[in-house]
Amino acid sequence: MMELLGNIGRSIKKEDFLANLIKNENFSYLYRLHFDTNAQIVELDLELQGSEHISDDKLLEYLYVGNNPGSKPQFFMTTNSLNYLLTQSLPNLYLRLPPHSSIRKMLEEVIEVFFDAQPTQPQKKKREYTLKEEFLLQLLGKEKFTHPSIEKKTKEIEKSFKARENIKGKKIKVLYTVAINHQILAKTPEYREFLENTLKNPSAQGKKRICNLCKEIKPISENVKSLTFKFYITDKSNFAAGLNPKNFYKSLSLCFNCLEDVRAGENWAKQNLRSKLGSLDLYILPHVVLSKESSKKEENLKKILIMAKKNFDSLISYQKLKEDFLKIEGKIEREKFPPSILWNFLFYKQSNSAFKIHTHIQDVPTYRLYQIQEAILKINEKFQPFLASLSFELTFDLNRIYYLFPVKVSKGEAIQKRKILSVYKHIFEGYPLDTELLYDAYAEMARIFYFEQNGYQFQKPNFKNLAWNTVVWNMFLDFLKELQLISGGIFMENKTVVLPPFLKEIFQELGYSSYQQSLALMGYVMGKIEEKQRHHQLKSSPIFNKINYQGINQEKILRLVNDLFEKIRQYDIHCALNYLASAQYLYEATRKKEALEGEANLFYLLSGYSFYCLKKAKSQKERAEGARLRMEKEEGPSDIDPNPKENQFF
Repeated sequence: MMELLGNIGRSIKKEDFLANLIKNENFSYLYRLHFDTNAQIVELDLELQGSEHISDDKLLEYLYVGNNPGSKPQFFMTTNSLNYLLTQSLPNLYLRLPPHSSIRKMLEEVIEVFFDAQPTQPQKKKREYTLKEEFLLQLLGKEKFTHPSIEKKTKEIEKSFKARENIKGKKIKVLYTVAINHQILAKTPEYREFLENTLKNPSAQGKKRICNLCKEIKPISENVKSLTFKFYITDKSNFAAGLNPKNFYKSLSLCFNCLEDVRAGENWAKQNLRSKLGSLDLYILPHVVLSKESSKKEENLKKILIMAKKNFDSLISYQKLKEDFLKIEGKIEREKFPPSILWNFLFYKQSNSAFKIHTHIQDVPTYRLYQIQEAILKINEKFQPFLASLSFELTFDLNRIYYLFPVKVSKGEAIQKRKILSVYKHIFEGYPLDTELLYDAYAEMARIFYFEQNGYQFQKPNFKNLAWNTVVWNMFLDFLKELQLISGGIFMENKTVVLPPFLKEIFQELGYSSYQQSLALMGYVMGKIEEKQRHHQLKSSPIFNKINYQGINQEKILRLVNDLFEKIRQYDIHCALNYLASAQYLYEATRKKEALEGEANLFYLLSGYSFYCLKKAKSQKERAEGARLRMEKEEGPSDIDPNPKENQFF
């Protein structure tokens, strides 16, 4: 991974060292916190507003390089945190500047006039600085604060000035910079020189070792802690050589040039190569294999890097993939993924300075992405006739897979994701999946939806959406068959059984075996019984209480068949009697040879119910369309909606 980031950094690196560290986080406004020492006034004024977002050139002009990660001292004069500027940034910068510095003299006057110093650790003579109350009130524009803490006061100030400036929306980002007596510190050559020297950290120039990246013996930098992609632990001294926290560089030796390459690659990847699958964060890190003799190597690599995220997003989103597919007249545009690329996908979690790698999928060849693209297009095309009657769009892509496997969520963050990460890893790397584990995951999801359990990534876990999710599960399993990650079934037609035409088409497309057909046909009959029960004002679908959502063994299936016969007679559903008799015949003929485990039985049973829901939606649309046409013929244009509303998916 370090080599990948180094290659990326070398390809996009600019001559200006600080230009490679600029963080473009789509800021819309830049405000200056102006200290007037003569009038003893502090105020927030608009310095810059982007047409959409502030450009890279402007961010470089104001030297926005982010913040020090974690609990490290803050000293940057351009930041996205107003709280830092009202507390620690100015005093910390003052302490780091040399005595003869002109900026230091300006800061000294500002600190003396505008800041209060409170001792926090008397034994260490450490002092904590905060803007004086009278100046905080100047920024607030009111007589008093609601909260006593400086953090809450800062939030009140931000809320007040955003209201005054008419800045609306949580997604609108604001940047702050410091000005003293109308001079913006970030624009001074002295501050730029200080920042460059501080971030380069040339403290280990005399120590020569073999650089782990370029393999040459060079002076090695000790500044490996500045890397945010953590290759190893860098905050606990017992993991350092000789238990000395200054020796972390011995575990990862990088010369100054290679360190700059990796840092530039990290920074560029954060802004251009980040993506998501569901709520899972990942980096797309392409490794481009080009001959050393190629004169266009760097140019080609840069072009590929710029397009990498856009191309990957079209892979994980069916809508984007379909748009691109139509633009090029029904063919996969293979130039999007040149064969010289090996794709790496880094799933991670970042919180402040903590960077945890969940899984790293390495060296995925380009042809694998072609296969995944083509499988997604084929599956959606196959199911389109069955899904066309729905009043909402139901499609399949890599992103949808995340919503098939239960993932526990706490405070909006996924906390149990090993299973879904393993599935993605198998898909990209092409290793077969265990169908028992898949059916087990489905059964767990079915229980969550049936009992309407919260605490997972599902937005609306209810029984109606379980039917639609089951349809997507069928698409998913068919997708895995296309990629040869699970074995596929073979549809066997039996002329002695009665199948609804709609259901027979689905069985043929999905390759349902006779045993799977028997269970799905039972589920289809359960859908008909449920509809009758709802006509009798039974809102809880009691027929589905007959199912054990932990799994259904053969004994329970036979008991269910008897219960279904009883309900058919009770509600006088004549057509369902033939279907159930056919289901029982197929089941008895195949259960000794093809019997599945309980979770798999549950899946095919509920699949039949989901297919019934599709058939019902189709019938409703056809009736509504027929009524509209008849009314138009008799009375003129009608306002009957041919797409009746249904529960929205997810």
